[in-house]
Amino acid sequence: MGSKAESAVALARGLSAGLASSARDKVTARTGTVQVVRYLRQVCAPSAGGGLQPRGPGWLLLCLRGLERAGRDLWGSCQLASWLVQVRAHGGFHDPTEPGCPWVVLRRVQLLATVAIPTKLLPPRLLSAAHLIAVGAPRPPELERICEAYLRGPVACSLAPEQLGLLASSMVGLLQHKAAGVSDGGDRWTARLLTDWVRGLERYPDTADVAGLLAAWTHEARRLLRDPMPDDESRNRLEAALADTLRSHWAAAQHALANGWDAVPVREWLELAAHADWALGRPSGWLLSAGASGTGRRLAILLAANRAGLPCISPRGRCLAASRADLRALVQEAGLDGRPVVLLLEEQQLDSASFDLLASLWATGEVPGLFRPDELDLASLPRDHRTPWEHLCSRVQRNVRVALVVDAPGLLQERHPWLLKATSAHWITSWSRESFKQLGIAKLNEAKKAVAELEGEATTKRKLLAEKQAEADAALQQIGASMSSTGEQKTEMEQLRATVRRESERLMQRKQQIDRELAQIEPLVKNAQQAVGNIRSDALSEIRSLRAPPDVIRDILEGVLRLMGTFDTSWVSMKRYVSPKPLSALQELSIC
Repeated sequence: MGSKAESAVALARGLSAGLASSARDKVTARTGTVQVVRYLRQVCAPSAGGGLQPRGPGWLLLCLRGLERAGRDLWGSCQLASWLVQVRAHGGFHDPTEPGCPWVVLRRVQLLATVAIPTKLLPPRLLSAAHLIAVGAPRPPELERICEAYLRGPVACSLAPEQLGLLASSMVGLLQHKAAGVSDGGDRWTARLLTDWVRGLERYPDTADVAGLLAAWTHEARRLLRDPMPDDESRNRLEAALADTLRSHWAAAQHALANGWDAVPVREWLELAAHADWALGRPSGWLLSAGASGTGRRLAILLAANRAGLPCISPRGRCLAASRADLRALVQEAGLDGRPVVLLLEEQQLDSASFDLLASLWATGEVPGLFRPDELDLASLPRDHRTPWEHLCSRVQRNVRVALVVDAPGLLQERHPWLLKATSAHWITSWSRESFKQLGIAKLNEAKKAVAELEGEATTKRKLLAEKQAEADAALQQIGASMSSTGEQKTEMEQLRATVRRESERLMQRKQQIDRELAQIEPLVKNAQQAVGNIRSDALSEIRSLRAPPDVIRDILEGVLRLMGTFDTSWVSMKRYVSPKPLSALQELSIC
């Protein structure tokens, strides 16, 4: 390796020769003086004169990784950097965690900080006071040797020694092709991807033969290198480079190039689901899914979590910082119970405070201020050279899998550079033309099937409608016949009513005529009644004593008998009638 790298290795060996222990802490936006001092008090013991020193003999090395990520105030000042300047210049610091901020002297404590180049975010006073060592990126031959050394672990039994070097060379070549094809965010494509690539191969059980190993190797390459690219053109170029590499050096991997998506309606969504399954299945797997709304990113993440048997938690509040109860349950399940869990966050749930919490969770495995020391039962955690709290943080880092769903991650990555290292990105700009075509064909097939089902239902209902129509027609005919019969009866009734009305009119006329006739004969009847009443009984006795009545008397009595309804006009009948009783009946006779 180069002289700078050799100098760095020699310096590290010289420092570690006299060390009793070391402590590493990743710096996040929430890491400040209070957090560092609290950590020092955990790993150090008080000494005489109000100082701190390691618990055992030797020196303690405190390594702060990623110092450029330390939080700053509105004026750009970094409290942690000022604290380091104070410790470097005076050998101690004012403790902000104690009342009155007493002065604390550090004894046998060595401070080491790493920072990404450029260092423009750090104050010049700190840079001038510290000993600086710049380590450049390794060259491609060096990367190949490093990668080959890593590959000896997971794939040593599958490949020959000369094939290990060829595989490492292929990996470095693809990484260089990716870094050259991306104009922005180039610091994302570092040699760390090679480490993730090799470690990812350990998760596949079917890597005993070359074909299975290359299939897993190709899948990891697509997830790590191709999916985070922001546009289809870049993805296609990398896919072509991957295909050329496999065809040129690995004939056993031809099946890995076969694209079996021809019958799939939406290929991009299935690729997202495969990437989510790959990312969330890794320890400390963080996924950043970027793209347009409506592409099914949340559904793909839920599907991947369900397939892996991982519970998926999404904050119930408006943001992660406001849902501390959900965050506490997440840390307890991942840290104390040791179960992997997925935290799903969408863009509307992410603000600056939430990103600070996530940065601390990714870097250190803890969220400052989330628990009090007496709230967690750490007795179940193993005890070795690390404290129970360190075991808890290590478990949280390993078991918490975070999935971020955002629309445009470019601005987020500028504001929070740690996302480039922490997450595995996957872009969905839009669905391809073939996907839209397949989706349209699928929808047309669904419509065709639905139309066929509707036609079958329509045929059945048409038959039922014909039966109901026949019944309705018969009922209508019956109703028509009934109405026709009712009409005839109504006509007859009207005719009878007219006949009765005419007969009534005729009878009324006849009655009026009879009334006029009665009015004419009524005086005569009254005179006759009066005359009958004047007949004496001796005159009647004289008439009855006659052998044969005179013609006048006969005619009168014959008329009276007929008027009374007696048609026997013999003299015997007449004599029987000529008596007081019949005469009284004759007087009572009414002509009405």
